[in-house]
Amino acid sequence: MPSLSNIDLPAPQIDPDERQAESWFDDSDWRSQVAELQKKESREHLPAMPVRPEVVSLVLELAKNKGCSCFTDIREAVHKRLGMRLSGTTVVNILVRHGARRGREIERMRMVERRLLAGEPVGANLKARALRFNPALLERGNEGTEPGEVLTQTMFPVEPVAGREKWHVHAVVDTFGTLAFGWISEEASTDSAVECLHGQVLPWYARQGVRIRYIETSRQRIYYSGEMEHVYGAYLRLHSIGQRVIPKTKPSMNGFMARFKQVFTSDWLLPLRMNGGVVSAGKKKQQGQNRRDELNEHLTQWLHRYNNEMPLHGYRNDGKTPMEFWRGGL
Repeated sequence: MPSLSNIDLPAPQIDPDERQAESWFDDSDWRSQVAELQKKESREHLPAMPVRPEVVSLVLELAKNKGCSCFTDIREAVHKRLGMRLSGTTVVNILVRHGARRGREIERMRMVERRLLAGEPVGANLKARALRFNPALLERGNEGTEPGEVLTQTMFPVEPVAGREKWHVHAVVDTFGTLAFGWISEEASTDSAVECLHGQVLPWYARQGVRIRYIETSRQRIYYSGEMEHVYGAYLRLHSIGQRVIPKTKPSMNGFMARFKQVFTSDWLLPLRMNGGVVSAGKKKQQGQNRRDELNEHLTQWLHRYNNEMPLHGYRNDGKTPMEFWRGGL
């Protein structure tokens, strides 16, 4: 059988009117073409740049506005005010990350939550979306059934001035209503975690006549080491409080804490960043220990508003403020 290389194939006859269809093929050096394509694709896949705090804050504010009924409205409003063009994906990521919900989205997520709670089938993508919007859904069946039954504590870093200040928020949340306490410290230490409990949480519950039964923590060294002599565990035993450690198979942050952190980030941290770390207009930013005291006072005032004035939609509060839900269980 003769090889193709030995066969002289006649060139096909192409009508002149059809030659334009050949424009998809370029018979110049293919190596340079491939190199140019790779450069272009590399530019297109650069990691996304972080969005400035003022942009995030504006997106979250616009999401609350009934006039911005879709992502396109939000994108256009951002471009009009700040001269920036955001992709639809960026807007969605901001809203999901901070648990923000538009009117239509609230209704849709409520429907999904009702189906999840009723044990009805929900598509994997829709379920994942609902859990991102309201991480408290992850804890259904494991949360407290009355005030004080199950609290959760964690610590996370915050930067009121991005890249220039670093503090640690020690936060405690009652899984019955997402009632929250918090304290800012320079240290991510066991002593700071215990100070938060000893100075704020336990005294408040004692005044309410409510005992704390369990506190759930991650496996971070400041809370847990698997040894009886760990200071944190000893402090809990001193007050007859049991410690629950989140299993390795679950997210390291309790879902109710994650829900609180969403609100904290969008409503306390981002506005503070927008103001350059200044807690209120016309007030000079403090330094050193005075700065810590200033931030703690600002956080205390915000926590009072969060607990008493900010309704949480969806599971579990269903539109009630944390304090309203909590007191309803007494």
